[in-house]
Amino acid sequence: DEVDAVRAVDGQNVVSFETGYHYMMFHNTDTLELEVREAIDLAIDREALVAVLNGGTGTRSVFPDYSPFHLPDAAGSLQGDAAAAEAKLDAAGWTLDGTTGLRTKAGADLTVRLVAYPQRAGLPIMQPVIESALTALGITVTSITTSAANWDELDTITADRTFDLLMWAQNTLP
Repeated sequence: DEVDAVRAVDGQNVVSFETGYHYMMFHNTDTLELEVREAIDLAIDREALVAVLNGGTGTRSVFPDYSPFHLPDAAGSLQGDAAAAEAKLDAAGWTLDGTTGLRTKAGADLTVRLVAYPQRAGLPIMQPVIESALTALGITVTSITTSAANWDELDTITADRTFDLLMWAQNTLP
């Protein structure tokens, strides 16, 4: 989040390089059915995430493209595809209520708890972009950024599985 300020200083240069850190998001399979998880995956625009971070390389793989473990993106694009996500939700019975603009099924709204932690600065930067993409689909999103003071809140959320989407950062190739 300081790249633009550094670039603005005369004589300063910014160089990007791969660090091996990987931002990812875990889907809670206990709370989100497969079609909803697939719709969320389709809705997230990885290129928008790279743009808001001012760097990096988008992927759907757990490993970066410079590793032998990388899996190419079967979807063929890292851009969000709201229409495909909407179709997936419709097919799963999560229809858009024309009055409220929310996705409902059997009288319940589709809600998602999106959790990030500030100890990895990029996660809270990307969180509003993801929230916006899901909200545009008619999903009610509750974004939670845990305490920066310690890891206890995140540990509890993870252990209790009280998240639907858990943003995570890890060096996948230590």
